[in-house]
Amino acid sequence: MDRFGSWMSRRQQQGAGGAGPASRTTVVGWQERYRPALGQVLARRDDLGSPLLEVRFEPSGSLRLRTASLGLIRLGPPDAQLERQLEVLSHLSEELPAKVRNLKLQSIDLSNPDQPELGLPAPFNGSGGKGATPAGVD
Repeated sequence: MDRFGSWMSRRQQQGAGGAGPASRTTVVGWQERYRPALGQVLARRDDLGSPLLEVRFEPSGSLRLRTASLGLIRLGPPDAQLERQLEVLSHLSEELPAKVRNLKLQSIDLSNPDQPELGLPAPFNGSGGKGATPAGVD
């Protein structure tokens, strides 16, 4: 697909310099009505701080992205908030502290871009038993 959400043949992709595996983005659930949203996402993919691996349009109408370093990003329906959501995602990819970024986020929910939610993995309890004090708690 080109940056406007239009399908391109392999020959067109090679001529546009997009034939390498690193530049490939999988699009799942494509429908013509999603062309504007897909165009917006593809136009901003270089601003996401990490390679965009997948754009997924769910049957419910929700839009999800998957990037190499941030994992799953839930955006909700592709509506008027999409540009703001992409701005927030770009900001988060730059500003997330390295400690949080290295935890392998489970997901980021940007359905409300003014209140992003980070899905962090459960803390590791090395003892395996109940009642162990979490790290950093006295």
